[in-house]
Order: sequence, then structure tokens, then C-alpha cells
Amino acid sequence: MLMDRLFPAPAVDRRVPVGAPVVCDVVREHGYAEVREVPGDQLAVLRKEIRSLIRQQTGHAAQTVVHGDLLLVVCDPLRDAGAEMRAAAETVGAMLFGDQPLPATRLKRPWVVSWTAWDLG
Repeated sequence: MLMDRLFPAPAVDRRVPVGAPVVCDVVREHGYAEVREVPGDQLAVLRKEIRSLIRQQTGHAAQTVVHGDLLLVVCDPLRDAGAEMRAAAETVGAMLFGDQPLPATRLKRPWVVSWTAWDLG
């Protein structure tokens, strides 16, 4: 990180101003988001933009964590922990007891966003 200051900042990709509001909307709805396939040179600026938008729109701080090309964004005040626990219990019950098929919404992951989905060609 200290070496980064010795080099000029990379150009901001056109996808940052397009994708950051999308991620902000996902966080506002779910309390968290995963952004996959983010290029390393765009992570810092994307993180900063997402945190800024969440703070402006909700008044809450968000935390971001990077693991490889995966950016995790969490805003604890926006999370509904009770709903998450109920959904997890329903899913486990459905799997263990076969009472009901898993709802299609459980198979989808609406909190996952892909950087490549914003490919502006």
C-alpha cells in the first residue's frame, strides 16, 4: 500500500459511476452486497464511491472488504438479521425434512453483482 503512493492513480473506469449506484441500491435492500470480478486497479475508487453513496442516501456507514476480485459491502444498520435467520431456518428445514421445495428466490442471489455486467463496450 505504501508503494501505491509512488505511482499515479489509475484512470477511473467508466463502470464505476454506473455500478456504484447499483451496488448502493442492493445494499439498501439487503444490507449487504457482493461485487464480483472487480479489477484490482478499480477497487479503491469503487469502494470509496459505494461508501460515499450509502452514507449520503442512508446516513449510515458501510464497511467494505476485499478478497481477490471480490468486494463485500455491508451496512449493519440496514440488515434485517431476523429475516436472515428465518430464511436460513426455512431453507435448512426444507433441506432436512423435504417439506417443501426451496423457493426460487433462495436459489437466486440478488445481493450478488458482477462488474462485467456493466460492460460498456
